Amino acid sequence: MATIVKKTIDGAGPYLYFVTYNGGQHDWKYLGKSGAVDETPGQVPDSYEPDTEYEHGPRSTLTASLDDPGLQAVASEATTDELENAVEEFTDEKDILQAVKQVTDDNRLETAIEDINGFTPDLNADVTREQADYIEEQLGFRPFDLTLTDPDNEHQDPMIHLEVDDVWLTENTDLNAALLEHAVSEHTEDLYDHAYDVAQYGDYATNEAAVQHRLMKDWADVVGEGTIHDIKKTVSDPDALGFAIPSDVPATGEDPGRTPLTDIPYVGESTAKDIHPNDDVMALEDLHTLSERQSELIDMDAMDGMDSMDAQIPTGIASTVPAVDEEHTTDTVGRLLGLKDRRDADSGTAWTNPRNDFGVDDNGAMRDSVAENTDLSRITNAEESVETTRGHDYTRAETANGDTTYIKDEYWTFLANVRDATGGDIVAGDDAPAFVELPDGGHVVAAPRTPRDD
Repeated sequence: MATIVKKTIDGAGPYLYFVTYNGGQHDWKYLGKSGAVDETPGQVPDSYEPDTEYEHGPRSTLTASLDDPGLQAVASEATTDELENAVEEFTDEKDILQAVKQVTDDNRLETAIEDINGFTPDLNADVTREQADYIEEQLGFRPFDLTLTDPDNEHQDPMIHLEVDDVWLTENTDLNAALLEHAVSEHTEDLYDHAYDVAQYGDYATNEAAVQHRLMKDWADVVGEGTIHDIKKTVSDPDALGFAIPSDVPATGEDPGRTPLTDIPYVGESTAKDIHPNDDVMALEDLHTLSERQSELIDMDAMDGMDSMDAQIPTGIASTVPAVDEEHTTDTVGRLLGLKDRRDADSGTAWTNPRNDFGVDDNGAMRDSVAENTDLSRITNAEESVETTRGHDYTRAETANGDTTYIKDEYWTFLANVRDATGGDIVAGDDAPAFVELPDGGHVVAAPRTPRDD
């Protein structure tokens, strides 16, 4: 049998506890203050589920105290037990006192928690009890059992025994909001920081997608898969709580007036579906409505034959995209080629490959930078696969100004396909990058490859 126990601690209370006996020891679960909880002391079955103040207590006011819209939605839909589980699952702290210490801006409360956790001979018992009372006052209840033992003689130190209850919310709404926000943000940031740390061993975007799946599973474990999906649908930000729902990633390739990815030569329906996390066909227009987290769920590696810029699919991209997506050509080309997104890097390039020798510049920034020191002019003659000291897979390009530059054959093929699709020119300078302009003002850029001197 289990027992509802009424207990006064150091003159405070009384409090009610649900006490069970497991494995040779008693487990105490705090229920609330006597009179505030609808429970009567006495024996109850082991399977009894006590009705605590938390069930309808802080949840109704918690939403208004939260700043994050995603957590506001969680607080509105989840039960208080689920909110408490969220704090417990996501925090790195060992108990509620340490968690409160991390989030409080009350210096007295922080000191009080330190004092009752680190009782020393120079801190007398009366002060320790005062600190415990202050913690109870701020939290709205006493989530711990504190026992102080005075020494028998002057050679002994006072003894303290602190046992913290297994609870993760208080009766202080502001503290509850801080506990939830801190636990969730720390858990989310830790996962993404780890993804960044291991990115040197693989694809960062793939790692980020894995983090999103982990976060979605973590929330599903706390509030249920159906509930977390419902919660996500109530907020306007698709990246709320640090992840996007795969089925919410836009896919309008089959809608009238859209440009499905299958319009790109050599991209079949099977390949197009593999790109989308929910196996749907996206339109080119969808690429420009993706949120940050939705972008990380897109798998451009699903397109075979992307290892060289003169392969079939890159050739299809170069010859098709400039004509069908004149407004966002730069980003569409960069994303479809699976290049690294550097739009926020302030580097002059918007997208670049891992070797940083091919990419798309940011609204002409790279071209303008090169033009400050080099005379750029139209390439008038190009000889592919010439023999150089670096090999024979280079194109020697000559400009109208009489300058010469060497470009890898595969990059030259891509530039030439874009040139033919746009009706523009490829420009370069002496041993300088080659550029071809896109309809939206960006440029495909290929770095020069100067032959080595023997």
